[in-house]
Amino acid sequence: MSDSAVPYFSVINHRGLVPKPAHFEIMDEGATLSLGTLVPEGEYAAEVLSALEVIPLFCIPERETTVNTSTDGSLPAEAYRLEITPDSVQVVAGDAAGAFYAVISLLQLALQYRAEIPLLKVIDQPRYSYRGQMVDVARSFLTVAQIRDIIDAGAAHKLNILHLHIIDDQGWRIEITNEGREDGDDTDYTALHRIGSTTACQSGEDPGFDKPEEALGVVVDYHNDFSGVAQGHTGYYTQAEFLELRDYARRRHIEIIPEVEFPGHNHVVMHALPQLATAGASVQAQVNEVGESTVPAWTSWQVGHSYLDFNNEATWAFARHLFRQMYRLVGDTPLHLGGDEAMHMIVKLGMEGYLKAMNRVLQIARETGFSQVILWEEGALMDLGPSDTVQFWTTQYGEELLEKLNQRVLETGCSLINSNAHHAYLDQKLSLDDPRGLTWACPEGLPTETSYNWNPDEDFPPAVQAHLQGVEAPLWGETVRGLDDAFYLMYPRLAAIAEVAWTPQADRDWEDFSARL
Repeated sequence: MSDSAVPYFSVINHRGLVPKPAHFEIMDEGATLSLGTLVPEGEYAAEVLSALEVIPLFCIPERETTVNTSTDGSLPAEAYRLEITPDSVQVVAGDAAGAFYAVISLLQLALQYRAEIPLLKVIDQPRYSYRGQMVDVARSFLTVAQIRDIIDAGAAHKLNILHLHIIDDQGWRIEITNEGREDGDDTDYTALHRIGSTTACQSGEDPGFDKPEEALGVVVDYHNDFSGVAQGHTGYYTQAEFLELRDYARRRHIEIIPEVEFPGHNHVVMHALPQLATAGASVQAQVNEVGESTVPAWTSWQVGHSYLDFNNEATWAFARHLFRQMYRLVGDTPLHLGGDEAMHMIVKLGMEGYLKAMNRVLQIARETGFSQVILWEEGALMDLGPSDTVQFWTTQYGEELLEKLNQRVLETGCSLINSNAHHAYLDQKLSLDDPRGLTWACPEGLPTETSYNWNPDEDFPPAVQAHLQGVEAPLWGETVRGLDDAFYLMYPRLAAIAEVAWTPQADRDWEDFSARL
């Protein structure tokens, strides 16, 4: 946990176990274990210590309680058994992640029972292997300390993925060095973070939509606007800071998946490297009064306009350099390639032009070493394979695209992530009276109950459901200006989605969940 412990603790301090375990049984009514300072023993002692960094231990400090940890090879990945006995805690797990989740449950129980824990048994494992949240730091930057709190809150709810959206039109948030440039490439790629990190979303006083009367119509009808939303925050992560965040997350059994945007959502690239804003791009560089090529920053909230010039070989040199740098940071973990909302590009170049560019992007990622990539649903028609994943998010493009998505999943054998915006988009308003949040997917707001009462399987036909890895809840950053805004929009809806991702569908009940919050 970072120093901002008050908002952090408020989102993890529940009345009961969240997410709900598969099996929970009190063994002896009235008998308890008086929990003391934990003394970890056995194979997973490190997981006990990692969990203690996530949830503070409520205990009787003058006592000590042994936590015995061991492996049961018959248990699946991430599964565990937790038993509270009269004099110790027993943790048996299928792997290190399962042991970590067992101790997370123990620490939740300690808060719930104020250190006097009934003798009980928990047998548990997740419904889905992919349980994610996405945070958009491109539109408005969040600091390393704030991301640590977001990681810890996710770990407290047994999430295992943090999808970090680090590049978009409005800002570039990762340090890129010139190390490893190809022979003959004299591009100063440090401009990407030196210049690209200095911009962010403009304030809600003027979001900058192309058609303000249409884009704002819904919220104006509800007597609301975005005037309370300040200018976005700027900044970037050094590569050392990113590696520290990666390792911090991995100790909590969370993998950070960075997203680098192609073919659109990348105006910031041309702002930082105007030599890439050539004839085939969405914008062309202009020469200023001192003879320098420039491309103005894009701080509007509007999406769908930007794309690079894929007939310019310098664009591909940039892509190769970026992927090599990202591979050094994350290795062969999945890389998110974006692929969404290239509306103006498709209008100008057609779907054929879009697919030609994106398949070459995919090829470069493969050649760099990325064996697994993730794409938003618009990328479903690309040359994907069984190791790749498509992320479903909207039906706004019509049923035809959804049918194509389902068909391509079956043809390619790729996996699916469900981020249905009508249930999982955390940037949708909690309250229509608050300027934070949008309404394009949920005109009346997205209450926690709607996020909870969702069966992700049912968004797909039975044959496709077998390819569903899990769910992810995105938080886009148009109205997020710090950790308070992020946690306001995330919780308790992310706690609800964490239970959707972990607990068997048949065992979930809204009233029961509400009572445990």
